[in-house]
Order: sequence, then C-alpha cells, then structure tokens
Amino acid sequence: MRLDPKKIRLLRLSVGALAILGVVGILWHSEYRRLSPAKNFGEVVPGEIYRSGYLNTEALRRVHAQYGIRTIIDLGGSEPNTEKYRHEVSTAGTLGMQRFEFVLPGDGTGDPKIYVKVLKLMADRDNQPILVHCGAGTFRTSTAVILYQNIYQNVPLWEAVQHCRRFGYDPHDNPQHLAYLAENLAAIRLALGFPPVSDAVQQAIGSGSSGQLESASSLSGVKQPFIKP
Repeated sequence: MRLDPKKIRLLRLSVGALAILGVVGILWHSEYRRLSPAKNFGEVVPGEIYRSGYLNTEALRRVHAQYGIRTIIDLGGSEPNTEKYRHEVSTAGTLGMQRFEFVLPGDGTGDPKIYVKVLKLMADRDNQPILVHCGAGTFRTSTAVILYQNIYQNVPLWEAVQHCRRFGYDPHDNPQHLAYLAENLAAIRLALGFPPVSDAVQQAIGSGSSGQLESASSLSGVKQPFIKP
C-alpha cells in the first residue's frame, strides 16, 4: 500500500514542528530559570546584609555575582537531603560561600537562642556580605531582619515590621508571631549586650495592635553604638 505523498509531507512537517516546539520549550524553561527574579530578595543593609526565600542555582549564582555574597544563613530553605538542598550546598561550595544552617519552624518562632546565634553571625563583619533566607523569605527571615534592624540599627520595631511587609510578612496572617517577639525580645537583646525594650513596647508587641506598636516603637530604647559580638 502506497502512502499519499501529500500525507507524508504533512506528517514530516508535523513532526518537525513538534521537534522545534520541544526545543523552544526547553530553551524557554532554561532561560526563565536563569532570569527568574530571586524570591523575596531585598537589601537589609546595602553591601552587608540581604534577604530572600529559597533561590535556585541560577538565581543564587546571579545574586552572588552581583552582590558578592560571602555567607549564607539558611533558616530552613529546604528539607535536608532533597534536590533543592543539595543544589544550594553544591553551588555555595563551588562559589566559595560559607553556609550556616538552623532549624526553625516556618511561622518565624522557635528557640530564641537560635536567633541569638543568627544575629551574631549577621553582625560579624567578617561574614559580610550575608544572605539570610528561609523557604519563602517571609516569616523566619523577617524575624531575623526585624530583630537585627531593631537591635543593631536602632530601627523602631514598627518601621522594621513595615520593611518586612514588602516581602510578604503580615502579622495578621500569623498572630502568634508578635506574641513571640513580645515574649523573647528582651532576652535576645540582653544576650547580645543591648538594653531591653520599654514596657510600653513590650505590651504593644504582645497586643498585636499596629497603632500601639507604632506609637510605642518610638520609645524603643536608647541609641547604642555598633557592637561586634
């Protein structure tokens, strides 16, 4: 049985078109991954501290090249021994970045002693520029950033919270987070050699009232010089 030459040509054209579409799809996916924006990436202190969610290999390479990241503080960006975890460890090693890992719950709470360790690493100029990240870059990373800005930069708490809102942080989505800060902020400050916050700030944090917190934050302690742990 002889096939119709027109049908043969049509079949060849169809196969060729599918092959081209396949190649284009692969190239598009590769380029998208290469150029995709870093998840919740932002500057905390330009040239010193940056924040993000988990970054794929291409994004991590790009951030390292652009900002000279020397240290990664991983607050739980991916589960250990997963492909994502192995990719970050491998990429960091290839690029000469040191990594510190900490296990914290996704709601931004956890053992306050861990945050003391994180903050000491963030404040150590020998580690900078630093990238602090978790999975989404929302709560765990924001906890570290809020504490760092308040303790080391004397940023009022409400301003630190507002900064983190630009990266998906919303205390209304996670009511226990402000309660966690209220319960642990004084101890964390003292562990780092800083005076505790005022009672007004402590009560405002615990209440979760944005108005009270904004007002009380202006009373959030005496300005302190930078202290390197």
